[in-house]
Amino acid sequence: MLKHIVLWTLKKSFSHEEKEQAMTKMIQKLGALPELIPFIREFDVVQNVNHDGRNMEIALISAFDSLEDLDRYAVHPDHKKVAEFISTVVETRAAIDYETN
Repeated sequence: MLKHIVLWTLKKSFSHEEKEQAMTKMIQKLGALPELIPFIREFDVVQNVNHDGRNMEIALISAFDSLEDLDRYAVHPDHKKVAEFISTVVETRAAIDYETN
């Protein structure tokens, strides 16, 4: 199994209210993907609760059967729509992909 973890921070120029709205939309849009993309095995979108200024703000923790399935996910039209929205509200993105037993 392949784990795919993505971390984001939202635009620094956003007000607190704008950040909250963007996070709500991101979580909603990402959360809809498992019903649309059948080869997603695990999918959890979480919001940071420790606001000490050092942490990322939103995380996606997901799993796929293989790197090939992750590649299919990356180009899936529904994922691309969500990724397009996310690109308009995020400041930074970090990701890691790793294999598990």
